[in-house]
Amino acid sequence: MQERENAIAQLEVQETQLQREMREEEDRELAKLENDITTMAEVFVETQRLVTEQGEVVGKLTSKITNSKFHHVFTDDTDTTNHYYYYSLISLECVTFD
Repeated sequence: MQERENAIAQLEVQETQLQREMREEEDRELAKLENDITTMAEVFVETQRLVTEQGEVVGKLTSKITNSKFHHVFTDDTDTTNHYYYYSLISLECVTFD
C-alpha cells in the first residue's frame, strides 16, 4: 500500500514538473510572438514612411511634367529611337523618357 502511495506521489510531482515546463514553454512562445509582432509593427511603420516619401517624389515629378515644355528630339536622320525630353520651365531640370 505504501508503494502505491509513493508511486502516486511521484507521479503527482512529475505531473507538476511537466505542467511547469509547459507553462515555461508557453511563456517563451508568447514572448517570441510579442517580439515578432513588435518587429512586424516596425516594418509597417517603415513601409508607411517609404510609401509617403515615394508619393511625395511622384507628386513632384507629376508637377514638373505638368509645368514643363515638351520637345521631341531626333539625334539625326538615321535615329530610329524617339527620345522625349521634358524641360522644366521653373528649375531647368531635364527628365528623359525613352
